[in-house]
Amino acid sequence: MDLHGEHLVLTSVTIEEAPVLLPAFNGDEQFNQWSGHASALTLAQVHADMLGTLNQPGGVVWRIADQTETLVGVAKTALLPSPGTAWIDLLVIRSAFQGRGYGSEAATLLETHLFSSEIRQIELAIMIQNTPAIAFWEKRGYTRGGRYLDDEGDDVYAYLLSRPTSTA
Repeated sequence: MDLHGEHLVLTSVTIEEAPVLLPAFNGDEQFNQWSGHASALTLAQVHADMLGTLNQPGGVVWRIADQTETLVGVAKTALLPSPGTAWIDLLVIRSAFQGRGYGSEAATLLETHLFSSEIRQIELAIMIQNTPAIAFWEKRGYTRGGRYLDDEGDDVYAYLLSRPTSTA
C-alpha cells in the first residue's frame, strides 16, 4: 500500500525491507539515545522492532521516501484494542531531511489514512525529554494526557488526536 503526498511516498513494507530501513531507524541519533540504545541500532534490533509492529493487529511499517525514492524516514502504525483507536508508534525523519516539512507531510498522510477507516482517534506516546517531538505533535492538535512508563521503561506522555468532525 502506498500513501502519496506532494513530496513524499509512504510505502507499507515487509520484514525483508529491514536492511533498507536501517539508515532510517538510525536517522536520529539523539532519539536512539533517549530510547536507551546506542546511537545506532543493529540490523537485528531493527528486525525485532519491525516484527513487533507487524505482529500487532493492523501493524504497518512505512518506508518514507521522497519523489526520487531517496529514503527520508520510517513510521510505524497499528490498531489498539480500544475500538476505533489507532497508534502511531514511530515517526522518524532522518536528520539530513529534517526542517523541510517532511515530518508534517508524513504525519498528515498517516492521519488521513488512519481516519479514512473506522478510526475515531489516534494515540501516541512521546518521551518526556523529547521536547522537539512534543512541540511537533502539539502543533498538530494532539492533546497531552497522562504520564507513564511504557513497555520499554521510557518515561512518556500520552497524546491523543480525535477525528476531525465534519462541517458538512
